[in-house]
Amino acid sequence: MTKATLETFQYTLFKWAEELDALSRIQDLLGCYEQALELFPDDEVICNSMGEHLFRMGFRDEAAGYFHKAVKLNPDFSDAKENFYRVANWLVERWHFIMLNDTKRNRIYNAAIQKAVCSGSKSVLDIGTGTGILSMFAKKAGAHSVYACELSKTMYELACDVVAANKMEDGIKLLHMKSLDIEIPKHIPERVSLVVTETVDAGVFGEGIVESLIHAWEHLLLQPKTKGENGNCGQYGKVIPASVVIFGMAVECAEIRRHHRVSTKDIAGVHLPANVTFQSPAYSCVDTGEAVEPYTTEKMSRIPGGYLPLTECFEIMKVDFNSLQELKSLAAKEPCPLSVPAVKEGMLDAVMVWFVLQLDDEHSLSTSPGEETCWEQAVYPVQALAEDLSSILSTYMADQSRLLDP
Repeated sequence: MTKATLETFQYTLFKWAEELDALSRIQDLLGCYEQALELFPDDEVICNSMGEHLFRMGFRDEAAGYFHKAVKLNPDFSDAKENFYRVANWLVERWHFIMLNDTKRNRIYNAAIQKAVCSGSKSVLDIGTGTGILSMFAKKAGAHSVYACELSKTMYELACDVVAANKMEDGIKLLHMKSLDIEIPKHIPERVSLVVTETVDAGVFGEGIVESLIHAWEHLLLQPKTKGENGNCGQYGKVIPASVVIFGMAVECAEIRRHHRVSTKDIAGVHLPANVTFQSPAYSCVDTGEAVEPYTTEKMSRIPGGYLPLTECFEIMKVDFNSLQELKSLAAKEPCPLSVPAVKEGMLDAVMVWFVLQLDDEHSLSTSPGEETCWEQAVYPVQALAEDLSSILSTYMADQSRLLDP
């Protein structure tokens, strides 16, 4: 086909797409582009135009894929490059920037991965790779086989670019999928000796780390080394991070109270009846099982007005990520009561939660309020003045059970 004929085809396609869009015939519009791309799968102009329509419809992740493909087909196509980075700015979560700028986190993860690979764990799977940083740490450390999975289309495309920019595309296999969908030998040839992941949010379990690690131990990892067993580390499976310890503290904090509780019953002469309940978005109920959003997050060291500790720091739970039995028992575990003595008088506004992530026996990361880290603290606001600390802690334990339940 001549260039003039192709340009005529593109013009006709784009005009017809405009007509279909004006008539809200979205399925017909997408069908036209799909047929066009079957005829011209390597046409960057059609790919870019498809992405523009998807972006306007609100399908930003899918649009990013078409923009990225257009740039791959023609690296000098400025419209596609501008479109891709514009949609990437919409889709890349803000915490990625904070995380990548956390030099301590990067250094400690790198050291733990390097130690594991140098000890013999030469095949690695990075779950939730994001920009691919942990995968590249493993490859630089000398891993022979490195696989990385990422569900977000935009983050997967960015990881491909970052890995290629570091000239590691031949040594790292990137998969656009959930780890739960990875199959052997369909996606990776055999079980790996090391899984690395940082799929932990401020409350630890919100990104599904327990479910993904249960699946990894059952289907993707070599069996773990038992106590007293000798042999090369490459013959056994292990996870980085190895474990986590979760801590809590009851606090008084006027700023948290202001955002999560109505403190007055009369507003400029308008009465708020006692039988009407006002709940903040961060609300959960241990009795009904309702959990809209179990917790909010705050950088407590910088919260306006500060906070007053009402209890000492107390340990909530430990989780061994290298024990399949312990991981599986978590989802079925009943909430257990915690009794914590108050050390100061004050108004109970929230339970603040943080953790220590033990990457191995030598390297750890803490998200406590005194640490400068990419993680904030999880905050469980108290919704009613009548609530006592034991009921708040019971609610916390119930919320963890719901987050752990696959």
